Amino acid sequence: NQDDAAFQAACCAYVLAGLLRDCVDPEMGISLQWAMALDWHPASSNELLRNLQRSQDEQRSHWVCEQIGSGQFACSVEFAERLKAQDKLELVETAGSGGQMFYRVGAVSDNHRRMLERQIEQLRDI
Repeated sequence: NQDDAAFQAACCAYVLAGLLRDCVDPEMGISLQWAMALDWHPASSNELLRNLQRSQDEQRSHWVCEQIGSGQFACSVEFAERLKAQDKLELVETAGSGGQMFYRVGAVSDNHRRMLERQIEQLRDI
């Protein structure tokens, strides 16, 4: 199911963001600048069309990353459509440059947040 796959991708992004936020050491002057964009890429059997679409999608993802700034993740309108049907994530509609819309990923439902926070803690211990 595409909606489940989208939610799994959002959960992975949440865990990765939790790990990346800790990649700092103020005493040594180390900080990590990052932004993540979740996007949906439609399947195509035509290689030429698929490559053209992928290029356009990558430009859209890059634009979303530029809009949100460092230390955050967001998703395109296309990806958000897959997530809206679920009540597991809070999506905050935001207008970017040129009035183009995207969604910031806000809170994760409590039961999923606790599970993901445990995963982050386990990965930190590795």
